[in-house]
Amino acid sequence: MRFQNQHRWQVRFESLQKVSGAEWGRNESSQCPVRLFPGTCHSRREIKGSHLHQGEIKTESKIIKSDEDQGTILSFVPDETIFKDFEYRDEFVEQQLWNYAWLNAGLRIKYNNKIFHSKDGLLDLLNRKTSGEEVRYPIIHLKGEDIEMALTHGQHYGEQYYSFVNGQHTTQGGTHLNAFKEAIVKTLRDHFNKNFDPKDIRSSIIGAISVRVEEPVFESQTKTKLGSNNIATDGPTVRTFINDFVTSNLIITSQTSG
Repeated sequence: MRFQNQHRWQVRFESLQKVSGAEWGRNESSQCPVRLFPGTCHSRREIKGSHLHQGEIKTESKIIKSDEDQGTILSFVPDETIFKDFEYRDEFVEQQLWNYAWLNAGLRIKYNNKIFHSKDGLLDLLNRKTSGEEVRYPIIHLKGEDIEMALTHGQHYGEQYYSFVNGQHTTQGGTHLNAFKEAIVKTLRDHFNKNFDPKDIRSSIIGAISVRVEEPVFESQTKTKLGSNNIATDGPTVRTFINDFVTSNLIITSQTSG
């Protein structure tokens, strides 16, 4: 669907259980790319709304009682002085919304009367990505504090990965994805006490990993590749954190499911 300048894009967040630690940057000296930004928040059977114009709050409503479900309604009109000619690409917006849903199990998003909802996080992601493809074993899905992963092998050539940091889709990977690949190889080598070739282990793999990193460092402004070496200032390295999680849980889960 193509949106013209006067159309408004609206997303409603319902039944929000937990939001990932996504980075939200703000530059006070930069122009606000939104001309109109009305928002309404529903919480504890109460509603409060505000209306922004080019980054400044113009009006705020009083808190009133409501029978509507919890959630937030946001709508905006891009600033025509910045975006001279624009259109919304539904396929891109919808992919981003699916990412948010997969990374925040239980979150319900309504966009253009379509519902985006995931019950099992990255397990749902891999189920969708492997739809129509025969996998060699049921998808392994593991969750821990600040980390979630899903893994299986298919019938295709090569390797497929979906990696995320603080809700950001890191399409170019980074330190977390490198650690994930390394941990899978190390775990299987140690378990079987054999020096398998990494290419043999990872051939036809389909994996997804999501981690939360304190003050992440990305290698570009688009945040598509993680460069952080540590999970937190006083925390373990990304490599150690992911390796410990995978080696502690992967084989146990495989044995239990087998």
